[in-house]
Amino acid sequence: VSNWDFEQNRARVFIIDRESRDTTIRGYYQPRGNRYYAATRIKNVPMELISPFLTGIISNIEGSADVEAQVRGVGRKAVLSGQGKVDSLSVKVDYLNTSYNAPSGVVEIENNHILADRIEVFDQEGNKGFYSMDINLNHLSNVAYDIDIEVDDMLVMDTNAKDNDLFYGHVYASGTAAFRGDKSGIRMDIE
Repeated sequence: VSNWDFEQNRARVFIIDRESRDTTIRGYYQPRGNRYYAATRIKNVPMELISPFLTGIISNIEGSADVEAQVRGVGRKAVLSGQGKVDSLSVKVDYLNTSYNAPSGVVEIENNHILADRIEVFDQEGNKGFYSMDINLNHLSNVAYDIDIEVDDMLVMDTNAKDNDLFYGHVYASGTAAFRGDKSGIRMDIE
């Protein structure tokens, strides 16, 4: 649904859920200056929606999030902000062939960055660690990521010769690991 706001000289936009009749997105577009704003509050957003940004790095993404977010901008310069409450996130780290889950956590969205700080994570055997992340969405064609993991006797690699005949095994570790990269490559610092 949309209507013209003559006083503000802009189009108001409302997207309404047909079933619940709730307004899921509200905002405006102002042709003069090419300005826009949209805000949303959506429950149970499937976490696999982030899969296209992490192809070849993380797969089998499951879980959901309740998201409250805003995007505002002028022309092609948009700024995303908000918060997500993640429930039952599980992922597989492709290169290491290991699966992890985070029962719950809060993710902040600030200035086109998705941020998490010391969220509890468990390996496929129930061993506990923590992760923090910064996913930079400033350039959607080349999303950058910075993920820090702190582990104590966790399964960190579960590969066999078929996965990589030069380096494979069932490895547990304690320490820290940092994964930084974008579509051009990944840098891993493991202590």
